[in-house]
Amino acid sequence: MTNIERITLPKIISMLNACNFKFAIIDSDGNKHGDLEIVARKKRRPLQYPMGTLSSHFLPYIKNLVPDQAAEIPCLDYDPETIRGSIAAWTSKHWGNGVCSTLVDRETNTVLVFRTQKNI
Repeated sequence: MTNIERITLPKIISMLNACNFKFAIIDSDGNKHGDLEIVARKKRRPLQYPMGTLSSHFLPYIKNLVPDQAAEIPCLDYDPETIRGSIAAWTSKHWGNGVCSTLVDRETNTVLVFRTQKNI
């Protein structure tokens, strides 16, 4: 801990206690100060495919879809449900919620995407 931290930390803790605040401070040495419990962040599972791989696969098929159009995206070696989920997330972000429907066709190993009119 640096000298400035050693000097200011007790003052800050004293002020927080005087205001009856609940707090948790972790100093640069890793020591915890305060009454609040600290919850460790959950670790994310490793990505199934490298970042951007799925979107670069399906975007050429759907980026220019207009309302009342459909597209069929081949899954190739990708998991169909993973592609479907990625498409649903992308379309919600770019077109809005509820304007796209997806369907996995297991016989042809494709994902069907239907863009509908925006709800008025």
